[in-house]
Amino acid sequence: MLAIETLHTAGMTLFAFYVLPSIDPLRGLALTFGVGCVPALLKMFDTQREEGRNFLVLVGDVVALIAQFSILLLWPARDMIAQDTRELTWTIPVSLLLISVGWWENYINKFTALGNIGARLRDFKHRVRRMRTKTYMLASLWKIILTLVLMSVMMTSGQRSCLAVLYGDRDYAPDCPHLVNPRGNNVGSDIMETNPFYIAVVQVAACLLCYQFSKTACKVMLQVVSFSLPLMLAAPLFGGLFIATCETWFPAQHVPLMPAYLFWTCDVGGVSRGFLETLYGDYLLPVALLWWLSFMWVTFHIWMPRVIKRNKYLI
Repeated sequence: MLAIETLHTAGMTLFAFYVLPSIDPLRGLALTFGVGCVPALLKMFDTQREEGRNFLVLVGDVVALIAQFSILLLWPARDMIAQDTRELTWTIPVSLLLISVGWWENYINKFTALGNIGARLRDFKHRVRRMRTKTYMLASLWKIILTLVLMSVMMTSGQRSCLAVLYGDRDYAPDCPHLVNPRGNNVGSDIMETNPFYIAVVQVAACLLCYQFSKTACKVMLQVVSFSLPLMLAAPLFGGLFIATCETWFPAQHVPLMPAYLFWTCDVGGVSRGFLETLYGDYLLPVALLWWLSFMWVTFHIWMPRVIKRNKYLI
């Protein structure tokens, strides 16, 4: 279990601290649909019932599997065609694949047709669930340490000067491409010291609220309306938000929403006017839509809660 959690944490750290800062928000949002590779593969062996799957369900599983793995292959293929050897060529597929390993448990059940491997995975799943409370105390601490170590390595490229900047021992270092320092030459801000704190507060608060709302929705057995539907709508809504607000940080704005160096732009290399025209080409919007649909298919089980709704007289 610790090995699986390690792989999952390494993928999350690589994706959050290296991949996402290197690309624009629209591409980043589209790539988040690619964390279902391992689940899509395991779903292929889930017969769902003793008499087997419906043929149309099998076709849907195959299409979803192809779409999920295309996310891992299209970006490296594009870079090879363009003869671009950027590190994103390997960091994107590796991070997405490692993240997807963490969701294996939801796709192993008594109908998994993997022979002896399936039986061993089911037994391992049951043992993990019995020991989850005790083992996750250690696993959580290990994941925090691993995240800090990997983040430090990725953000500093192993340079001591960058490491000193990252942890506040120095104000500036010239060769730290992954660190945004308002006191350097790239951006300007007088409240740089407090911005990370407020961002962390917003992130922690959002996670706690999401967890609490999800837990409450499951307790009152309103999973479909209060859990599944918001998850399905989150991606397209935020996609529209990114498109509508990516250039609102312009200096001409009288009341900026946040400092310019914290805001997203339409192009990670700068301002991209008329970027909507490139959505069908450079951003591959139709392909991203297919990725989103495949992700919805792989996670379709959230629309079918196992526990039926409570009797109205018991509420």
